[in-house]
Amino acid sequence: MPPASLLESVRVLDFTWVWAGPLVTSVLADLGAEVIKIEHGKRLDNARLRGRPGYWADLAAPSIELVPYFHTLNRGKKSITVNVKDSRGVKLVHDLIQRSDVLVENLTRGAMERAGLGPADALAINPRLVYVSLSVAGDDGPYRNLRSYGPIVSSLGGLEGLTGYAGGPMTGMMTFGLSDANAGAHALLAVLAGLYRQEQTGRGVHIDVPQLDALMAVLAEPLLQENGDDGPAQMLGNRRPDTAPRGIYPASEPNHWIAVVVSSDSEWRTLAEVMGRPAWAMDDDLATVRGRVARQDLIDLELARWSQQFARDELVSSLTTAGIAATPVLGLSELREHPYFRERGWVARVPSEVVPEQEVFTTPWKLSETPVGIRAAAPQLGEHNREILVGLLGRSDAEVEALSDAGVVA
Repeated sequence: MPPASLLESVRVLDFTWVWAGPLVTSVLADLGAEVIKIEHGKRLDNARLRGRPGYWADLAAPSIELVPYFHTLNRGKKSITVNVKDSRGVKLVHDLIQRSDVLVENLTRGAMERAGLGPADALAINPRLVYVSLSVAGDDGPYRNLRSYGPIVSSLGGLEGLTGYAGGPMTGMMTFGLSDANAGAHALLAVLAGLYRQEQTGRGVHIDVPQLDALMAVLAEPLLQENGDDGPAQMLGNRRPDTAPRGIYPASEPNHWIAVVVSSDSEWRTLAEVMGRPAWAMDDDLATVRGRVARQDLIDLELARWSQQFARDELVSSLTTAGIAATPVLGLSELREHPYFRERGWVARVPSEVVPEQEVFTTPWKLSETPVGIRAAAPQLGEHNREILVGLLGRSDAEVEALSDAGVVA
């Protein structure tokens, strides 16, 4: 029989917080790994501190247990509270390292080393351990101690410098940290590669995944363009130098838009037919990509005048039926009920002891024999102290109680 999950019997120590690191370990939990999140009551994961939503305002639970952001990024994990600034807490973690397969951390550079939990320390305790660090800019180099957030990383990496319209000022700064999610995806691959090495050789590895370096994969096209005939990459808004039209156009309903991309001359002729062959679209200068790129202002103006005569979904249907690449620009509030995302199980509702249901976003993978699935709700702070410390590490109830009274387990 196949295993119940891809990562059945894999144990992961989770020293992560906010977004990039927890994203990695949440997917590992979905894949069946036992993920033990190391927390401490006096140094909470920032994701626990984003406030309770209005729809849970009447619940008696502490706010730190009622944050949807935390729920999604920590579903299926176990939580224990250990003070790693105390040598007794470090000893508990050392014992966990001996019994674990993977450690993932995205704390401030040097924090793990100062606690005696850096990669050299951990691999000395357990040479089979796969130790993955998500740093801002690597363990060496001039920015190794940089403390940062996602938009700062994408600015340093050049992404924000491409955000704006041709001839205008740079608009910057994206309202979410693309570099976090991107680095998380790279780190997840690093974990799986490390587990393969562990399986093949019996040895572990330390893998450093800098967010700044991982961002370069997103920027591959503009970076390669620097070496081409077109010269340095420029701010182009919605446009590209090899495609026209390419943009977002209004529909008849307020705040409803469609996205349209025409990638060939034949598609342009088809679009002209759908529009009823207006005189402006039949201009010979627009018959080629080069001609359309040169007159994009005119095309965008006329397309907007035409598109806003129609309801969004009706217009998208007409265009796609004719073979034109077009979609509605969905508002975030529409995504949950959109047929595509609903049928794909994009949102899951998970029973919880704290709230009636936790609504969390799922891993976007579908496997045939060992399904990816959310196996439990996000944990309450320290919910699994006794299970891990007594059940796994063999400490007595009296020892755990004494450690709790001393603030080591708190």
